Amino acid sequence: MDPNLFPVVQNVIQQLPDVPAWKTWIPFASTLIGTFLGAYLAYRLALIRERREEGIRIEREGKEKEKKDYASLLTAHMALLNQWHIIESTRRIFEPFANDPARVLKMPLTIYEVQPLRIPFENLGYVMLKDADFLQELHLSELRCLNCLDLIRTFSQMRLSSYKPPKPDEIDADRTIKPDSETGYVIKVLENTANEIYASLKRCPLDLYDQTNKVAEFTNANFPNFPRLNKIQPKVKV
Repeated sequence: MDPNLFPVVQNVIQQLPDVPAWKTWIPFASTLIGTFLGAYLAYRLALIRERREEGIRIEREGKEKEKKDYASLLTAHMALLNQWHIIESTRRIFEPFANDPARVLKMPLTIYEVQPLRIPFENLGYVMLKDADFLQELHLSELRCLNCLDLIRTFSQMRLSSYKPPKPDEIDADRTIKPDSETGYVIKVLENTANEIYASLKRCPLDLYDQTNKVAEFTNANFPNFPRLNKIQPKVKV
């Protein structure tokens, strides 16, 4: 290299403007900001994805719970309908003897081997939150139905086990059974039970009819996106 070029290069360098010290931090700051911004954007994307997944999970669980609540009400509707059919058919069987003076000896002996369907109260938390009084009404309706069937079962078992044809000394001159005789006492107990049975058979069908239709109305109003439950229109004798 020509030695004469050194003075020229040195002169050019001396004429260059001074670079401020802060400008030497620009590359470092750019790298730092880029790293921080990248990490922040990654965090935000992960947070958005997590929230979206959480929203999907909550929505899925909500739909599953809605299906279970609807299924529980559908089961309750079917149980009430089943109970109504049993009680109403029993009422029709017993009705011809309602006003017969000797009905306790003519009423059919009925012992139910198959229990009616039961309302799944343990799964009706949705109804409890919406209308606790309505849930109580369902419970009472089912209890009345079961009590009516128990009365009929008790009556049948009592008549089979306790009633015997009256002895000659238990019959009055007008050919009626003496009330203070053993057979007379049994007939009195049977008559009291029969009175309860007929009172229950008068009330229960109407009660179960009302509650069955209320469940249908309640379900259709609160679960419009599910198949509608049909109300029953039975011809119940009041």
